[in-house]
Amino acid sequence: CISLLEALPKLLVLFGIRLAANASCLAAMAKRLVVVLVSATIALASKCPGSTAFIHASCSVQADSATSCDNVMEEMKARIEGQYKAWHDPHNNGTYKILSEDKTELLVTRTSGAKSFGGKTYTDKVLFELSQSADGCSVSACSESQGTSVGDFSTNYCNIRNLYCGSAEGCKPIKHDFSTKESSVLPSVGASKDASMCAPVLGAKDDIGGVFTDPNHYKPGTLAGLRMISGNRGNAPSSDITLVGSDDGETFWTLHGKFSSAARSALVIDFSPKGGPEGLMGAYVGGRITFQDGNQWSKLAAPEAPLVTVQGGGVDLGGFYTDPNHYRQGTFAGTRMVSGLQGDVPSESVTLVGSDDGAAFWTILGHFTSEARDALEIDFSPKGGPKLGATFADGRITFADGNAWPRQGHLLDFTL
Repeated sequence: CISLLEALPKLLVLFGIRLAANASCLAAMAKRLVVVLVSATIALASKCPGSTAFIHASCSVQADSATSCDNVMEEMKARIEGQYKAWHDPHNNGTYKILSEDKTELLVTRTSGAKSFGGKTYTDKVLFELSQSADGCSVSACSESQGTSVGDFSTNYCNIRNLYCGSAEGCKPIKHDFSTKESSVLPSVGASKDASMCAPVLGAKDDIGGVFTDPNHYKPGTLAGLRMISGNRGNAPSSDITLVGSDDGETFWTLHGKFSSAARSALVIDFSPKGGPEGLMGAYVGGRITFQDGNQWSKLAAPEAPLVTVQGGGVDLGGFYTDPNHYRQGTFAGTRMVSGLQGDVPSESVTLVGSDDGAAFWTILGHFTSEARDALEIDFSPKGGPKLGATFADGRITFADGNAWPRQGHLLDFTL
């Protein structure tokens, strides 16, 4: 218990892992937690909505908008009331709901757009206070998670920012487009304030490329039910759509489809290689693919929890990999899904869908060069690279140029 207490502050800051121990140890940890949390809370200048959770992530923001407070209030309400047609929350497609309002104060809830570990949906409360100044409108805001949480992948910060950010920040205004300067952003211990996490979907011009969750198979905390999708062949836009995904988190398959509209929003996917319909129509709007059978896949703005490198592993190549030349922890930059199956059937071809920056997703192809399926060649020329030979062993793809991609396993327990 003593050694755990000594390590607790670092664990909270670096990982945000929920801890459990026996009753006496919990009591001791509670005293230490009070010191940590109170010291963080004292720094928060904003009025906060409150939370019943003893340990929870939060963030407060002080900002100035170059417009009237009436315009700020109208814009925030227009975004909330415009879900999901005129506007969507670009941070994991959450859902805002107004709880109370007056001329200078707005209290809302924001529910996570994708389920976290254990199948639980997390809710945050966000309070905005507006005051008119000579130069515009002063915004004081605070977001607090309503459930037990520490690490938040900037969720509480994004809860606030995404309701007032303008087009200059890559956001989509509805009624009023104005600039806002944040003078103070204060996350709680373990929480973060990375603006790039707030609107990656819009930053990519709302392209279909990304990582989606299929609620019919998705198991929070694992890779089951994830699909990585690209509408590009290498760096060039294509009329073809490629999907690499997994239903169980272990076997990774490839499916194909096509855009059926010039706007690249209507599409048709061939699920027949997996025993499904041959031409299932769908529409991509606001970070969601809605299929004609009613199923709806939601795009993730970032991994919901850290990835864990698999040591060893099975003999099948299929999996979720990271490229150390591009990988940025907490994002999809440098991630790749790889499959040697077409649907449920083993194939001589290898399909890779991935992203170097976490925003633009590409497809490249390759093929096995050995009967054992442990040697392969990948054609990187659609991305401006060479054809490279590679070997697969011990859960790792090692290329002829020395680069090695480790396979990633199931996710750790973080709270969004």
